[in-house]
Amino acid sequence: MLSSILFLASLFYFCAALPLKFQQQQDEWPLSNAVMVRDTIEGFYETVVDDVLSAHTEDLLVMLTHSPRTKKLKLLQSQATTLRGSPLQDGCLAKMPGYIGNQLHQLNARVFGAIRGVVGEALPAVWPDYDALDATLMTTDAPPPVPQHQVASALYSLNLAVGHRLTQVFEDFDLLDRLRHDLNACDEAAANDEESHLSIKMSITDYIVNAGHRFIHRMLWMQGCSKWDNDTRFLETWLRAARADLRSELESRVGDLIMTIYNDLYDEETSSDF
Repeated sequence: MLSSILFLASLFYFCAALPLKFQQQQDEWPLSNAVMVRDTIEGFYETVVDDVLSAHTEDLLVMLTHSPRTKKLKLLQSQATTLRGSPLQDGCLAKMPGYIGNQLHQLNARVFGAIRGVVGEALPAVWPDYDALDATLMTTDAPPPVPQHQVASALYSLNLAVGHRLTQVFEDFDLLDRLRHDLNACDEAAANDEESHLSIKMSITDYIVNAGHRFIHRMLWMQGCSKWDNDTRFLETWLRAARADLRSELESRVGDLIMTIYNDLYDEETSSDF
């Protein structure tokens, strides 16, 4: 009986010690497998995307929030007319910054959320002997040695692929079309409400007179809108600038990614000699 107890105690101690021993071996290679390399790369792209899109989004929303009312309304009406082909009703115009902010938030989330899949798809295609690296996923083995120049070449290729794919995600979101849909839906709802209100509160004569006033107002507005030509497409300008800045930042900061991976895979002395 005593021997059985001692055997069970020994077995329990052995099993309990296994996770600790395994963890100690893992700690010797904290970034030794495909998951760790991929996480480092994903973290880099998440930082760049967040830095660029957050800065551009903040600039646009601050402009829409703090611009003088008259200037802001002209700017919004110009953009709405460019998108829809006709001016927007005042109630929907007041909601337009909220529509823009919502679509910007969704755009940023879409691009940010695509990073993991894009990296997961592109990395195996460019990393030297990725299958051997991936084989260390569930082991404590060191990753297969890869010459530093091959790592640099792989990361430059990866950066091109990721930049191209994230730009596609950015463009495929089609913020302008989504905003156009929001504005049209608002305008149609407002028009229905207005017609219902007019049928009860106004005579047909009053309706015709006011409709004529609105038509004249729109015609005069369309004739005079040329003096705001520079403002009619501020969202298109924003999209071009954000997209170009994203590509530029990815290109200019890829050296940071290379050095980070070097520090993960090689000792400091070897990296400094590269």
